[in-house]
Amino acid sequence: GDKMTREGSTLYVADRFRGIDIFDVGRGGGKDLIASFSEKWGIRDFTAEYPNLYALNDFGVVTVDISQQDFPLSIATNYQIADATHLVKSGEYLFVSAGKQLQVISVRNIDEPTLVAQIRLANEVQGMAIKDQRLFMALGKGGVKIFDISVPNRLLDINTFYPPHAAFDIDLENSYIYVAMGREGWMIYEYR
Repeated sequence: GDKMTREGSTLYVADRFRGIDIFDVGRGGGKDLIASFSEKWGIRDFTAEYPNLYALNDFGVVTVDISQQDFPLSIATNYQIADATHLVKSGEYLFVSAGKQLQVISVRNIDEPTLVAQIRLANEVQGMAIKDQRLFMALGKGGVKIFDISVPNRLLDINTFYPPHAAFDIDLENSYIYVAMGREGWMIYEYR
């Protein structure tokens, strides 16, 4: 697979060309396939938060009902997003990047995902992560940008910092920001 996420004893594995496989990994050594799902192929990124899974495919965002894991069901789509590559979720909102665009989509009404905000950035988004109502974005040579997302339809740009090399991905844990810089390695920053 190309991407994966885990929620409890359930592992979701996305393959760019085949779709998403759902496994039960709770019994230890085995990987029991529960189900496979595909919606118009091309899974680029996804996040799972029971009872729904949100996936980016070649056309936009797909919402999948995974309440019956052996029978995942596509329940909504928003195909207004071309070339989307990254997706993260906070509460009732999805944050989706497409090149230099950041889009905020409300999934409050699960049947009708709605665009509530859009921002044009100076650099292409390479990676995103959310923690404590803050959206952290790796922007290549544009460094790392941090937005306050407590009011999702009015994002507040609160900080940008520049690692010594281009930022290609980002991860967060506790008060630390991990920045991947390609062949140049990675750095850890403390965020307060």
